[in-house]
This record gives sequence, C-alpha cells and structure tokens, in this order.
Amino acid sequence: MTVTVRIPEDVADELRALVRSGEFSSVEQALRGAMKALRSGDEPAGLADIKAKIDASLDDPRPSLSSAEVRDHLDNLYEKFRPNPSA
Repeated sequence: MTVTVRIPEDVADELRALVRSGEFSSVEQALRGAMKALRSGDEPAGLADIKAKIDASLDDPRPSLSSAEVRDHLDNLYEKFRPNPSA
C-alpha cells in the first residue's frame, strides 16, 4: 500500500539530512525508523540525560530559591557582565 503524506518543509529537511548523513539510506527508511521508535517507546537521544538532571535537581537537599531570589541573582549577573556601550 502507498500512502501520500504532506509534511512541513522543516521536517522534510530533517529527513533529507538524516539520509545525507548516512544514518538512513532513504527518506522512507528514516520514516520507518521514526515509526519503529514510536512503537517501541524509545526516547529521543539525550532525553535520559535531561531526565537524570531533573531528578538530581529534585533530589537536591539545598533549599529552593524564590522567584525574587532568582531574579536578584540574574540581575546581579547581568550588571556584572553587561557590555559597556561606550567601549
């Protein structure tokens, strides 16, 4: 069976890039790989690392910062590293 599907140009570009990189031999193979990953529940590359960092953050015994404390810290960093417009 043949099915025609319209996909956004950016997705088509990504599929073609996978083929150019040699990861897949054709766009059809890249789509099959994507479907296989969806069916198997495989996580995208790097997702496990992100989840581990989130878990580590949640398990961190240090006290959480309020939004005001975070904002103050970011403002201080900005002032410290702000470009000098007269330079």
